[in-house]
Amino acid sequence: MNKARLVLESPETASGTVRLAATLTHGNGWVDRLWWKLPESWMPALTPWSDPFVVALTFPMMQGGAPVHVEGRVSPSLLANLDLFMRIWHVWAPDRYRPVSITAAEEVELPPAERPSVAIASFSCGVDSSFTVFRHKRGLAGRRTREIGAGVLQHGFDVWQSQPNSQGVFEGMLAGARTMLDSLDLPCIPLATNFQEMRLDWADAWGTQIVGGLALFAARFDTALVANDLPYSWLGTPWASHPATAPYLGSRGFTVIDDGGECMRTEKAAVIADWPEAMRNLHVCFGAEVPGVYENCCRCEKCIRTILAFRIAGRGQPSSFKYDVSDEQIRRVRLMHANKQLRWEQLATAAAAAGFGGTGWAKAVRAVLRKTRYRALRRRVQRPFVPLRNRIRSIVRGSPLSRSELARRSIGP
Repeated sequence: MNKARLVLESPETASGTVRLAATLTHGNGWVDRLWWKLPESWMPALTPWSDPFVVALTFPMMQGGAPVHVEGRVSPSLLANLDLFMRIWHVWAPDRYRPVSITAAEEVELPPAERPSVAIASFSCGVDSSFTVFRHKRGLAGRRTREIGAGVLQHGFDVWQSQPNSQGVFEGMLAGARTMLDSLDLPCIPLATNFQEMRLDWADAWGTQIVGGLALFAARFDTALVANDLPYSWLGTPWASHPATAPYLGSRGFTVIDDGGECMRTEKAAVIADWPEAMRNLHVCFGAEVPGVYENCCRCEKCIRTILAFRIAGRGQPSSFKYDVSDEQIRRVRLMHANKQLRWEQLATAAAAAGFGGTGWAKAVRAVLRKTRYRALRRRVQRPFVPLRNRIRSIVRGSPLSRSELARRSIGP
């Protein structure tokens, strides 16, 4: 099989910004091109090593399946860590990913950072990243407390480049992030990327997007502080940013720390409730039900779960959520993924422990979980009969699709 080639392009500066890009040409001729854009004032913090692109393009490499040669300088300790990272994902999803050999023109460890032992943190204005930044700045992580030098907000992560009014939505998000980080005397670095538009499964790969973006700044900082999104009690769940895999996206000169997995969402809510700027600017869904608008919709699953977390913590609803949720709204929530079910089971447990188990809204949370378990049981019972059902549909309708699926297809996107 022909080798794939990863080639970094020369940085391009224009109008106060710098664009960094690299091209991954697969053995079969397919090409993936990744770019990042950020303020030119941060150029002295950028590393000339290829490590950030190697991390971010790990999933396209595994999908391509060919050995990869990087025409640049890469940390050998990163390549060793990525070998294990890829093997873990091969165990989790052997039908989609397989480990590949990565070589480089030069294998040299990163030089000491300009600010050793100082971390750069991912930031999204959400509960997890707000908790991580706030508790470290306030020295609330005990012996694990790290000095933070900056927060990075990625345009192309929660706010995708392709969504309606993408730039306007991101500008609203950036204003909130700057307000929050300014209150902690931290600079906020806006970082745009096309990562989400690449040929990959974003649900699997977004962890590498976070770390790859942070690794760009390895000339100034030697640590990436990544807010935990998968509590330690769920370690058996494959996930994009997993405590078992996140450290393997780093190197000897740039450490990756998964932070906050020992705390439930309600515990994180209790901590950041003492941060006024966070309570006014916290955002978790970015108007998911209102395209092109930057605000919490207060109706989606994540908004409802966050509002309930603050309710359970007994700290009041953040003012960034305009509306409270009713018991009926809670009951209408559908949990489409196992991960969501785990998060709601955590809510139910925390509500009972806090003495709210007899309230109408806590009963509504348990009702959501009962319906979710019933649907899962029904799917398991129906599974053996699905081939027969599809054959009958094909005979009667000419398609194995359901009536609702046929209707959606006839309407089009």
